[in-house]
Amino acid sequence: MIQKIRDEQGITFLIIEHRLDIALQYADHVFAMDKGKIIAEGDSKEIIKHPKVIDSYLGG
Repeated sequence: MIQKIRDEQGITFLIIEHRLDIALQYADHVFAMDKGKIIAEGDSKEIIKHPKVIDSYLGG
């Protein structure tokens, strides 16, 4: 439904989600944070391969 509204009405959504498996399926652009600071920014494919994201979310 979020994607449909976005596409039909051109609305931007800010989604805050801790589970990457949920967040990445909806996001065109991602900001990954750790301890309140942005550690990576980009599209889903870039974010899941980023070393700081892997270390922070998966425990390197």
